[in-house]
Amino acid sequence: MILLVILSGILLTLPLGNPELYWLAWFGLVPTIIVMKRLSDYKQVLVYGWVLGITLAVGASYWLYHPINDFSGLPFPLVIIFLMILFTLSGLNMGLWSLGYKFIERGSKKRASLLLLAGSWVAFEYLINFIFPYYPFGNLGLTQTGFDRFLQLSEYGGIFLLSFIVVLINGLIYKLFTVRRLRYLLLILIVFLASGYFSGQALDRLENSQFETGQLINIGIIATEIPQEEKWQGQNIEEFTELIAEEANQLYANGAELVIMPETALTFDYPRNGYYRNMFQDLTELNGYLLLGSQAIRDEPTESYNSMFLLDNEYEILGRYDKIDLIPGEFIPLVGVAEFFTGRNWGSITRGQEPEYFEIEVEGIEASFRVLTCSEILHRSADYAELSQHQFIVNPSNEAWFGDGNLQTQMWQSARLRAVETRMPVVKAGNKAIDGYVLPDGRYQEIVESSVIEIELPAPGREPTVYQQYGNIIVYLSILITLLGGAFKYLL
Repeated sequence: MILLVILSGILLTLPLGNPELYWLAWFGLVPTIIVMKRLSDYKQVLVYGWVLGITLAVGASYWLYHPINDFSGLPFPLVIIFLMILFTLSGLNMGLWSLGYKFIERGSKKRASLLLLAGSWVAFEYLINFIFPYYPFGNLGLTQTGFDRFLQLSEYGGIFLLSFIVVLINGLIYKLFTVRRLRYLLLILIVFLASGYFSGQALDRLENSQFETGQLINIGIIATEIPQEEKWQGQNIEEFTELIAEEANQLYANGAELVIMPETALTFDYPRNGYYRNMFQDLTELNGYLLLGSQAIRDEPTESYNSMFLLDNEYEILGRYDKIDLIPGEFIPLVGVAEFFTGRNWGSITRGQEPEYFEIEVEGIEASFRVLTCSEILHRSADYAELSQHQFIVNPSNEAWFGDGNLQTQMWQSARLRAVETRMPVVKAGNKAIDGYVLPDGRYQEIVESSVIEIELPAPGREPTVYQQYGNIIVYLSILITLLGGAFKYLL
C-alpha cells in the first residue's frame, strides 16, 4: 500500500514542472483515498499520510538541494541529513490531514464524504501556509494552471478554489470506480460544465471597456543567465554592472519606456556606494524609467534590505520597495546553530515594512504598478484589494540559487495565477528564470533574452475581482466543513 501512496505523491507533483500534465492531478489522490479507506488503525493512517506528505515535499522542492549544498557551507552528509529532516517535517502536514480526515470521516464507509474530503484538504493546506508562510511551494491548485478553464476560476477563489475542485474530482472518481453508480459520472460532468460556465463568464467581463483602454506602454525586460556562484563575488561587480548597463541601453534603443532589472541585478548598495553608482550611471544612457534591483541599507548599517528602486531619466530615485515576505535563506533562523555547523557568520535580510506603488508617466499616460519581489509572487499579498487601483504587477527575481528544477516553473505559473486573480498584467524579469509577461486572461509570452514588450494598461479604479473583494472565502467554508464534518459528510 505504501507504493500507492508514493504513486499519489508523484502524480500530484508532476504537473508542477510540466503544467500540460494538469490532468494527472484529477486522479492522483485516488490511490491514497483507496489506502485510507482500507486502514482502520490511526497510527497506520498517520504513517501513510506522512509518506504522502514527504513524497509531495520532495516532488515540490527537491531543488532545495542546490542552495543548501552549494552555499550553506555544510559538509555533504549534513546537507543530506538536513534535507531529510526538512522533507520529513514538511510531510507531517499530510500525516495530520490523513489522521484528521479519517477521524472525522469514521463510520461513513458507505457515504461519499466528498465535501469533507475536499474541505479538509484545503483547510490543512491553508493552515500550513498561514502558520509557516516561509515554504510556499507545491500547492495543489498550482497543478491546474496548465488548464485554462480551471485557471480562470482563480478570479473567484484563488489557488485554494482550484485545490478544492481538484480534490473534489478525485473523490468523485474514487466513488465512480468503487460504488459504480452513474450519478458520480454525472457529478463529474456537472463540475466540468459549471467550471466552464463560470470561466466563460469571467472571460466575458474582460471584454468591457475598463480592460480595453487602448493605453499602451513599452516595457524592457532584462533577462540574465548569471551563475549564482559568480554573481556575488567582489571581483565580478564591474563585469556584471557593465552587462546590466549594456542590456538597459539596448532596450531603450529598441523603444523601451520602462526598463526592469532582475532582483539584486546590481550587487552593490546603489544609494550608498558612490563609486559603483557613478560607474553605472556613466555606462547607462537612461531614456525613460528604470526599475533597479539592489541590496541596500537604510539608516541602520547592520540592516540590509532586498530593494527595488524606481529611477527617472535624471537618475533621481522616485520610489523604493523593500521586500516584505522573506523566505529562509533571506533570513536565517537559529543563526547560532547555523554558524556552529558551517563555521560562517550569517546575516539576515531585513523585512520591509509596507508595499510601495510606483507611478510613471509616459507621453501623457499615467500608470502605476506594484512590485512583488521573487518568492512574493507565490502567494496572495495583504494589499490584494488595493491592486485594482493600479495597472500591472512586476515580479523581479533571482532564481539562480536553485539550479535547474521545477521552482522556475512554479514561479512562472504563480505569475499566471496572480494575473487572473487580479485581472492585471504581470511582467517578470529574472536571472536564470522564465521571463516574459502574462495578460489578465492568463495568456502569456515567454522571452529567452532581454526584450521589449508592449502591454495594454487596464483602467485604474476598476471593479475588483471576487477574489480581491472577498479573499479566501473558500478556505473559511472549508474550515467550517471540516469542523462540522459529522454533519456535512451525509450531503452526498
